[in-house]
Amino acid sequence: MLGEFRKDITYSLRLFGKQPAITAIVVFTLALGIGANSAIFSVGRAFLVKPVSFPELDRLVMLLEWAPQHSDYWNSVAPANFLDWKKESQTADGLAAFAWQDINITGSGQPERVQGFRVTSNFFNTLEVGPERGRTFLPSEEETGHDQVVILSQRLWERRFGRVANIVGTEIHLNGKSFTVIGVMGKEFNFPLTAELWTPLAMDPTERNNRTTHSLVAFGRIKPGVSLLQVRAEMNRITELLGETYPSTNKGWGARVMPIREFINGSLTRQFTLLLMGAVSFVLLIVCVNVANLQLVRSTARRREIAVRVCLGASKWRLARQLLTESTLLALAGAALSLLFAEAAIQLLVSHANSDMVSYLAGWEHIRLDGATFSFTLVLAVLAGILSGLAPAVQAWRLDLNTPLKENARSSGGRARRRLRNVFVISQVALSLILLAGAGLIVKGFWVLSNLHRSLDPQNLLTMRINLDTAKYRDLKQRSLFYDRALESLATLPGVRMAAVTNIMPFGNRQNSNFFRVEGQPVEDGQQPVALIHAVSPGYFHTMQVAIISGREFRIADNSDSHPVTIISRNVARHFWQQEDPVGKRIKLGRVNAEDPWRTVVGVVEDVQYDWTDPAPEFSIYLPYRQFAFASSFITLRTEENPAGLSNAVRSRMAEVDTEEPVFQLKTLSQVISDAVTGVGYVAVFLGILGVIALILAALGVYGILAQAVSERMLEISVRMALGAQPRNVLALVLVHGILLTGIGLAIGLGVSLALARFLSNILTGLTPNEAGTLSSISLLLTVVSFGACYFPARRASQVDPTALLREQ
Repeated sequence: MLGEFRKDITYSLRLFGKQPAITAIVVFTLALGIGANSAIFSVGRAFLVKPVSFPELDRLVMLLEWAPQHSDYWNSVAPANFLDWKKESQTADGLAAFAWQDINITGSGQPERVQGFRVTSNFFNTLEVGPERGRTFLPSEEETGHDQVVILSQRLWERRFGRVANIVGTEIHLNGKSFTVIGVMGKEFNFPLTAELWTPLAMDPTERNNRTTHSLVAFGRIKPGVSLLQVRAEMNRITELLGETYPSTNKGWGARVMPIREFINGSLTRQFTLLLMGAVSFVLLIVCVNVANLQLVRSTARRREIAVRVCLGASKWRLARQLLTESTLLALAGAALSLLFAEAAIQLLVSHANSDMVSYLAGWEHIRLDGATFSFTLVLAVLAGILSGLAPAVQAWRLDLNTPLKENARSSGGRARRRLRNVFVISQVALSLILLAGAGLIVKGFWVLSNLHRSLDPQNLLTMRINLDTAKYRDLKQRSLFYDRALESLATLPGVRMAAVTNIMPFGNRQNSNFFRVEGQPVEDGQQPVALIHAVSPGYFHTMQVAIISGREFRIADNSDSHPVTIISRNVARHFWQQEDPVGKRIKLGRVNAEDPWRTVVGVVEDVQYDWTDPAPEFSIYLPYRQFAFASSFITLRTEENPAGLSNAVRSRMAEVDTEEPVFQLKTLSQVISDAVTGVGYVAVFLGILGVIALILAALGVYGILAQAVSERMLEISVRMALGAQPRNVLALVLVHGILLTGIGLAIGLGVSLALARFLSNILTGLTPNEAGTLSSISLLLTVVSFGACYFPARRASQVDPTALLREQ
């Protein structure tokens, strides 16, 4: 058996040497398809399978809450609920939690804002990671008064402290307080994403008994042998028990359990990555169809050789194995070359990665050609070789010995081969349409997102973030006074027309939401609507160029001593008051039993899209910041022209207001929008490239198949013309056949493309479930290209000289 296999390889190599041009085309084509799949496989593995390097990653799960009637979304966990989960859980070796904490580092050097997290003392032990220097937190450091310790990330230690060797034991100032550095984490540790330091999660008795503020993100390491279903069942039991015990706060709330790898990069990243992986698999299928046709053409030319070998005693299995060996060897050669393509694609992707994407998307450091990628490439090459060699092998298996020995070389070779070629054409057109449709839809979605806020004149709007020290600015009046001084100072900068404050910026990745209810419209607890809660300054809508539809904008007089007021977005007004003017009506924030005051609606403004992942603008409720100020906010400056040169002046003015409150993330709104949708742009570029490749391959494939079909039917065409058929009749005969096959392929591809459009319309703004215009344009493009691919073989057939050909026969 081994000897025969060696003979198959030797014969294949000798055959390849006799046909170097065809061999090179096949190898290059396969390398292109396999290389694209290998590159995207490494991306998918990094983002979906191993975004972080924790021991026994499969045992780590996230434990989240979802509100009644909102099971599609997850919430952070209320502290008291988390403590009950931790106490009652029997399926986990340990439950830990963390909470976001914006921190200002002061003291030596310029004030700097960093991303911190408050974490439970078992946070690092649950992840089974340790520090590179020092130690992790002790249980006693979760107690208030003993929590003035901090662990630094490697990059913060390097950037801020210059990698000083004796950093452990030194004191640094965080939010105006002194903390002792007890450890430095390793370079690879980046959980949660963007974390630069960690402090103990110390909770006072009030916080420990809090079941209304959902502020913690919980996770656990499940015990060996325990399944995800068992954990979910246990968490459902615990949440049901809490709902019965604390009905006023927990009734109807549930728990959601998901693998940590799914949580880290989110469902949107997963969906887009799977979309890319599906797209490159379509490219490989198109490649395989093209290669299969080339192999079929070559095997057709060898039918007499194959028939003679059968007559000399070769079994059909032996011949099929020979043909499969040839195609597999070609695929393996393509796989070897594909690694060069894959490496080039990976380097291009990583080198051009946006810094924000790297910060908010885990797994970039794992995108490389490793052992798993090599194994995948090898398996894919074997599958591609078998797939592309299957048709010639089946043809050899079904070979009629008498026909090849008698038939003319130009014979069509039978109906079976014609039907197979027809299937090839239909498959290529359908696959290409689906791939082009995906590319077109993503490109359109990216274009819509990038231009969604053009009316806001985003290139002339400078934004910056400020994170006030809550110990220093702990109440509403202190925060309002800070913002008053900041706006007064910044508004006098040369080139600045207006200045405003808000806590939410369009596509700014920073949102605050809350339940609300409308006076006179009863609603049960747990069925309340949710809205984004904005705390803005007077003149905000004018600064942002958001139209006021009715009523008025906020005034300076709307302060903590005046009656609570609010402005709502158009969609809130339309949903709750239909055609009635909502100005003068009242709403209240929070749960049904919340103590928040009734707020009078004084204005309605145009809808603004704040979250690009939501196809429709969210409900928005705006409050004057003198009545409801957040510690973390954006300051926006409307300028006369491009504000790129204002950064230093802005920092200088803000230092005059408070030297210990740094501003950060100074960007124009257009930059904020661009950074937010960069990931979609990457997907659009990748799919666009794959779509162009698919279009070229499909055109070449259709041309090659029809050209071969015309070549085999030359005798038939000559007879038709000798009997009186005109060139235009022959031209129409071939064109109609090609266009008919194209039409069938388009019909199949459109069905799948419509389903794809419906899927993408749920995750991208600006796309409709049908997308008739986009799909029609792509179908027309593919029809024109296919027509061109059909025309040239048809034209060749119509120009044949029947007299010369019949004389030759």
